[in-house]
Amino acid sequence: MLAAWAVALTPRPSAAEKAAGQRLAAHARARRWEDALALLRRLPEHGVAANTVHYNAAIHACARGGKWRAALALLAELAAPDEVSFTSAIAALTSAPAAVGVGEAEAMLSQMRARGLPPSTAAHNAALRVLSGAGETARAMELLAAMRAVREPPPDTITYNAMIAALGKVGQWEAALRLLEEAEASADARPDVVTYTSCMAAARRRPLAPPPPSPSAHLAVCPLRAHASTSPPPPSPLHPRLLRRHLDLSSSFSSASPSTALHPHRPTSRSSSTASLRPPPPPRLHHLSTTAAVCLS
Repeated sequence: MLAAWAVALTPRPSAAEKAAGQRLAAHARARRWEDALALLRRLPEHGVAANTVHYNAAIHACARGGKWRAALALLAELAAPDEVSFTSAIAALTSAPAAVGVGEAEAMLSQMRARGLPPSTAAHNAALRVLSGAGETARAMELLAAMRAVREPPPDTITYNAMIAALGKVGQWEAALRLLEEAEASADARPDVVTYTSCMAAARRRPLAPPPPSPSAHLAVCPLRAHASTSPPPPSPLHPRLLRRHLDLSSSFSSASPSTALHPHRPTSRSSSTASLRPPPPPRLHHLSTTAAVCLS
């Protein structure tokens, strides 16, 4: 009831304030951060007092333009920043040096809680991108674990996509596949093409077994090791369930991708109707799928 009264008593923005907000948002979409800052500073000349919405649009423009210092300066000018203000400022930290971005992102999440602004999923996702981009994958996983423990906010598809991509870059492909399974079982996330593509990229980074040594080289050095030299090295350990999972995600990726994306040059004219009736070739998959099929047959 009190919240409803607060909304009712809040003065509605004037036409000039709305127009200024729309122009600032347009500058943000076009990454014109200089124009956004100039417009924000000129608002008093037109009889418009800059409010939080205007500042948020300017911070967003600076974030999209890679100007993290300007974004943080605008945030500091706000007397009462809201959740959007902090989220846009955290997103700007992706262009900051790793030593600065990681500390500032975590500090902003703490500031939000201290101000009674529970960080949303978008704020957490922005912080995850900062942490993973700085190579702090372990700290990013800790933040994800905190989201899973509290479920307020719950991880969404963007959360899992960011973490799966981050794990794949550092070679933790098994953890990436486990996150895929978790996302598929979650009611708040729905894996998309980006999810499966990131998982396939992570699986391609798994270490492969080295080729077997040449028997003739070992026979020339030590005939007593002839039997050992002809034995291939043990294969790289890979759980059969994960092999099967790679096949599943490969087929899911194929079914989730639009036909035009996989076959952009498919003929559509009447003269090529015969060719269009032919089944399209399957998408090229990594050799891990072939290995999995052999191991599971």
